[in-house]
Amino acid sequence: MGTDDYNDLSDVETNFEWQQIFDSLQDMIAIIGLDFKIKKVNKVMLDTLGVKSEDLVGKECYSMMHCSGEPPALCPHAKMVQDGTAHQVEFPIELLKGDYSVSAYPICDKDGNLTGSIHIVHSVTERNELSNINRYLASIVESSADAIYGKDLDDNVISWNKAAESMYGYPREEMMGKSIFVLIPPNKKAEYYELMDKINHGEAITNHDTQRIKKNGELIDVALYISPMYDSKGNINGSATIAHDIHERKLMEKTLKESEEKYREVFRNANDMISLNHMEKDGCPGKFIDVNQIGLEMYGYSYDEFLDMTALDIVAPEDRVKMDLNAKNLKLMGYDAFEITTITKSGKRIPIEINNHTFQLNKKEVIIAVGRDVTERKKAEKALVESENRYRSLFENMLEGFLLAKVVVNNEQEPVDWMHIAVNQGFKTITELDDVVGKNVTDILPYLKDENPELFEIFGRVAQTGVNETFETYMRFIEKWLNITAFSPKKDYFVVVFEDITERKNSELALIQSEEKFREVFNNANDAMFLQKVTKKGPGKFIEVNDTASQSLGYSKEELVKMELKDIISSDTVLYLPTVFENVIRDGKATFESEHVTKKGDLLPVEVNTHLFFIRGEKHLLSIARDISERKKAEKALIVSEEKYRTIFENIQDVFFQTDQHGILKTLSPSIERYSGYKPEDIIGKPADIFYADPHERKLLIKEIENRGHVEDHELIFKTKENKLINVSINAQVMRNSRNEPVGIEGSIRDITERKQMEIKLKKSLNEKEMLLKEIHHRVKNNLMIISSLLSLQTDYIKDKASKNIFIESQNRARSMALIHEKLYQSTDLKSINFGEYIKNLTSELFYTYRVGNSGVDIHYNIEDLKLDINTAIPLGLIANELITNSLKYAFVNGGDGVVIIEFKKVDHNYIFMIKDNGVGLPEGFDYKNSDSLGLQLVNNLSEQIDAEIELNTTDGTEFKIKFKEIELA
Repeated sequence: MGTDDYNDLSDVETNFEWQQIFDSLQDMIAIIGLDFKIKKVNKVMLDTLGVKSEDLVGKECYSMMHCSGEPPALCPHAKMVQDGTAHQVEFPIELLKGDYSVSAYPICDKDGNLTGSIHIVHSVTERNELSNINRYLASIVESSADAIYGKDLDDNVISWNKAAESMYGYPREEMMGKSIFVLIPPNKKAEYYELMDKINHGEAITNHDTQRIKKNGELIDVALYISPMYDSKGNINGSATIAHDIHERKLMEKTLKESEEKYREVFRNANDMISLNHMEKDGCPGKFIDVNQIGLEMYGYSYDEFLDMTALDIVAPEDRVKMDLNAKNLKLMGYDAFEITTITKSGKRIPIEINNHTFQLNKKEVIIAVGRDVTERKKAEKALVESENRYRSLFENMLEGFLLAKVVVNNEQEPVDWMHIAVNQGFKTITELDDVVGKNVTDILPYLKDENPELFEIFGRVAQTGVNETFETYMRFIEKWLNITAFSPKKDYFVVVFEDITERKNSELALIQSEEKFREVFNNANDAMFLQKVTKKGPGKFIEVNDTASQSLGYSKEELVKMELKDIISSDTVLYLPTVFENVIRDGKATFESEHVTKKGDLLPVEVNTHLFFIRGEKHLLSIARDISERKKAEKALIVSEEKYRTIFENIQDVFFQTDQHGILKTLSPSIERYSGYKPEDIIGKPADIFYADPHERKLLIKEIENRGHVEDHELIFKTKENKLINVSINAQVMRNSRNEPVGIEGSIRDITERKQMEIKLKKSLNEKEMLLKEIHHRVKNNLMIISSLLSLQTDYIKDKASKNIFIESQNRARSMALIHEKLYQSTDLKSINFGEYIKNLTSELFYTYRVGNSGVDIHYNIEDLKLDINTAIPLGLIANELITNSLKYAFVNGGDGVVIIEFKKVDHNYIFMIKDNGVGLPEGFDYKNSDSLGLQLVNNLSEQIDAEIELNTTDGTEFKIKFKEIELA
């Protein structure tokens, strides 16, 4: 209806009914002329603005609604005036203090002339805030360091965050729809069912320690927090789980139990600050018990100063209020992780990331805090925030998806397609499509008609009937849920406004599926669980117990729900039950050790964690009892082990000692009395100098320990109580405290007097044997030289040349062996000689013997200084004698110049000895292995003796190459 139609109404009753409808609409409505002046507004707009009709009518809409002198940039009325079509935008309206959706529809007179627009104004502030909250919550889940996932009542996974991918190794796309049992070890299935039973009864599971299986088969320790999920009707339809990786915590607990020293090493050498604090009743960290070296260096306080401080003393004043919330989380879950700003002694501000855990120390709650300096990370985060802020404005002004299209029909006038006429940025963002204007949807998405046939039906119906329709549908090609409103500006055309509601749909689905997950926790817990209502007299009868409680006590569940706590605990525990109950009422929880009595009368040691909570305003107690039989056995075994090592200490043969920095004896094993005559109790507290025969030796020992940090097998002379001197060997090292400061020296002492006496005797005996061996070599050499001299004298009387040569060769052989023995007794090494030097000496003597020293024959040496064992040297010396002699005697019979080359070297593990001459050579076909020559027979036999290979080369003169490895004799 146009404005002229409205003005021409003459029927009072019809006009009144129209006015009633106009004023009863819930949205604000205004009729605005082409001149931007307000012509009429409905009652809702007047009531919302708190004005009267005459305050608005006749005035420019932009001055009244936007407090501006001109229309805003996105004004839908201005756009409608330009193109004559409807427009819808969302923007903040200053006068209304919120975000609004404004739709401007054209109004025409009877002749179809545009006269103005009707404005429909709808608040979207609450929707936008809810959307922001949903995005914020989804961001928290996705960015959480803990694995967060949901499952339905059929135990199939329906949500899976990034931390779950990292923790379990399954990608999100692989895990979605998969059975949760792929994560549960076979021995934990019963526990799982018990937990889910609790979830199905509406209970939440907190801080439940258990194990799960990663994709690679590895078992991991996790703490589970499971809550039921509900559908819109309040029915449980699944469960949501937060899984916190407690692998490091488990390792720390095990390490603390096994060895305090290992913990100290970690504590001292950690890269992060580690501290221990008393835990106050409200969960806040109290005074420091201990702090590591990094903490001292980070904040500039001394160790003693830290022990007089609390955690609040180093927290920045503006962040101290956070400590109360952190304390509540710590009390509830046993651990907490947060970031906070701290202040050093010098006033420097340091942002740190804190991981707090609680544990029992001497039956008191203690907090261990690991603090990491995140200054550099904060700088990076700040830069990231600044970067995000630069782009945030782009997203804040984005519109919902908008599409103006024309329906395409077939010959039967049935809608089969549509053509895109106009789209906005919101359309491109949500659909992930671009460059669609002027194109048919089936050309862009040919499969859309099969995936979403309802769109063609609905859009065609709206375009043809003009009836608006709103619906929700899932778009498979973008995997998103959309809320779609479709209307027709004119026949065969339709406009679609849509928004992405995928997150809302997922939230609804997750809510529907949450309840079942948390019901399983109670029924599948490994620990016994008891639920009681608190009465005026104290804890009442058990309301509910799990299977573990029934199995561990031997009672059926029906029997247990008729009993009270005092019926299942030992008489000793009953005595302090009132005190425990008072602590639970005061603090909200309590942890204590107790003894359960089974149906058979057996005592079962347990550790009980009791928590106070409310159900419909009434106090209830949930007690979780863990069987600690094995831990008790381990504690007993530890005591036995300590006694065993104490016995070893008291009976050890060596002396164990500890001194302080001033050399005062602090600890001595009983064996000191056997060594020195002193009893430990007589000299503990006295200076260690009383043991040293020469006090200067102790100063040298201390200096070496300070320089190196330790000494090993350091020999000294001690004096006993009777001033007797003994030889000792000391192993010692610097002893340090928890702050890595030197506090003394510790080590062991061994009496080596007998060993030193034996060494003296052995050395004397060795010297005597060396002298004897030298004398033997000397006498052998002399005897061989006598033989050589006798042969030389005999040679002078022999006239036959052949016989004379035999004597000369025998003389040379004796001399070659004598030369080896001469080298041995002249050497410091009586087992081997320098064979290279020996060859040179032997060659010189042979040249002299055969009177060729001054002839034209030259000798070339390529000899390395290599030592050979006597067992190899003597045979090789005789071989050298024979081959050199042959070269000198037979190679140059016609006189003239010549060269003899002698090589001796080592290649890898083999020795190479070569004699080569360029003389007349050997006769053709000569077989040196079967020669009648005594010399060559000796060469062959001696080569076999040292396991040598002989190579003969007669290409240019004669070359003998002897290749061997040195003989090793046992």
